[in-house]
Amino acid sequence: MWDVQDSTCIKSSEVSCGGHTASSCELCPQGNGAAWCNGDCVWDVQDSTCINPSEQRGEKDDEVDEKADDVTEDDEVDEKANSPVSCGGHYADSCELCPEGNGAAWCNGECVWDVQDATCVNASEQQGEKDAEVD
Repeated sequence: MWDVQDSTCIKSSEVSCGGHTASSCELCPQGNGAAWCNGDCVWDVQDSTCINPSEQRGEKDDEVDEKADDVTEDDEVDEKANSPVSCGGHYADSCELCPEGNGAAWCNGECVWDVQDATCVNASEQQGEKDAEVD
């Protein structure tokens, strides 16, 4: 969080939910579901809850480890060439493709919903644009 008075960046105990903040990801939705679970948090489609992405990654890593035993050398691909982005509960080739017609609810993970343009964008790119505006 930017401290305007001291012109410094300080660590906040709150998480960014996208358009607002909360003390934890679980409190982001405020009864509004996946649409209010963005920013630092992701929507867990299976459990219909807003969670910290590190919790979700741990579960996904376990699933990947189980499936990795089934991969043969012929199945291996260059992961860099085929590195999709995490949309939260699913993956896509780019943030723009995450919503699949479902709007903000499907724009999570590495992506955030740009309310102004009603599009799903890469979170790091959007932060870079905001930083440039501040400078």
